[in-house]
Amino acid sequence: MEFEDEFESKSLVASGYEDKLRLKDVVDGKQTLAFQLKPKIVILRVSMHCHGCARKVEKHISKLEGVSSYMVDLANKMVVVIGDILPFEVLESVSKVKRAEIWNSPLPSLAHSSKTKVDVE
Repeated sequence: MEFEDEFESKSLVASGYEDKLRLKDVVDGKQTLAFQLKPKIVILRVSMHCHGCARKVEKHISKLEGVSSYMVDLANKMVVVIGDILPFEVLESVSKVKRAEIWNSPLPSLAHSSKTKVDVE
C-alpha cells in the first residue's frame, strides 16, 4: 500500500530531532500521554421506587461504555456514575429506562442510605 508507506516515511511533528513520531507508533500505542485523564463524576436524581427500579437502573448503567464504577442510592433516589463519560450522554441513556435529571441540590448525607456501589472491571 503506497498510502501507508507515505505516512510512515513522513514525520507527524516537524523538528530536527532524530526521534520523530510516526503514525505507526501512535496507532500501536507506543507513545504515552504527557498527562493523566481524570474520571468524571456524574450525579443523577432518578425516579426509583423499589429495588426492582434500582436493579433496572444498575443493569442499564453497567452496560454503558466508559463507566468505571457506579453507586445506586434507592433511599435518596440518587445515582453516581464515575468514568470516562459525558454527563448528558449518561443522562440521556438513563432517561431511556427511568425518569432522570442532573442532581442540582446539595448532596444528602449518605450515612443512613441503602446504597449499592459497584466497580466495573
